[in-house]
Order: sequence, then structure tokens, then C-alpha cells
Amino acid sequence: MKEGNENEFHGEGSIGLIASKLTLEGPIKKGKSSFIVSGRRTYRVVVTRCRRYAVLKMWQIRFL
Repeated sequence: MKEGNENEFHGEGSIGLIASKLTLEGPIKKGKSSFIVSGRRTYRVVVTRCRRYAVLKMWQIRFL
């Protein structure tokens, strides 16, 4: 397991086609204790909705 940085605040993140992530770390009391917070979000719901909409539009056009 990764430990937070005890000396300085630091953040890191990335954005991709499928997911985004963010990590923040830094000292609570300089040189003695630290924190680390991390999160990740996928775009599965957005992709699923777009795909579902495209399929519905395709079927709607075929039946018109």
C-alpha cells in the first residue's frame, strides 16, 4: 500500500476515454503524519446510454 507524502502536498490525475482518476496526498503534521485520497470514475453509464440511443434510432429508422 502506498503512503502519503509527509513533506509536501502533491496531486496527480488522468483523463482517459474509459475512466478518470485523481490522487491527492500531503502532510497532516509535517514530517510526522500524512494523508492520501484517491478516486476513480468510469464512463460506463455515458457509453451505455449513447450506444442504447444509437440502437433505438437505428430501429426507429428501419420501422419508418
